[in-house]
Amino acid sequence: MFDQQRTALNPGAVEANRAGRITRGQRFQLGARATGAVLGWVSMTAFAAIAWWFVFVAETRWLALPGLIATVVAPIALWALYLIVADMRSGAVVSETGQLVILREGDSESKFLVRLAGRKLRLPSTLADLLHRSGSLTAFYTRWSHMLVNLTAADDG
Repeated sequence: MFDQQRTALNPGAVEANRAGRITRGQRFQLGARATGAVLGWVSMTAFAAIAWWFVFVAETRWLALPGLIATVVAPIALWALYLIVADMRSGAVVSETGQLVILREGDSESKFLVRLAGRKLRLPSTLADLLHRSGSLTAFYTRWSHMLVNLTAADDG
């Protein structure tokens, strides 16, 4: 019989997360986010270099503002990459338990917007049963980049 109720964001990883570590699948997901951070850093750096070339060499002054924005965003993407790589190397997770407040209901086209332990999270609508239950939830985050890797009811074994 198929169980349609979701008891966790990632049910197969709950035990590992409770033990304070990420699973191989979660490490793979962090790798995908690291790839996104690398692409963001490379593209912003390249755009900034091109924009500043146009500003100073081709005297296209209107590109100064986009060049400035890209110059500021590129190091932020590099810092995000650093934090994600630190999480992948450590393999550690931290948890927070608290009451969930639903800020916006989710449906098939949009995600739930919730607040848990002071953090706003966007969660898939497949977790509706878990989110509508009364009681506390436990969220598992990576230590440095604070990315949500799992969410489960606090009273689950």
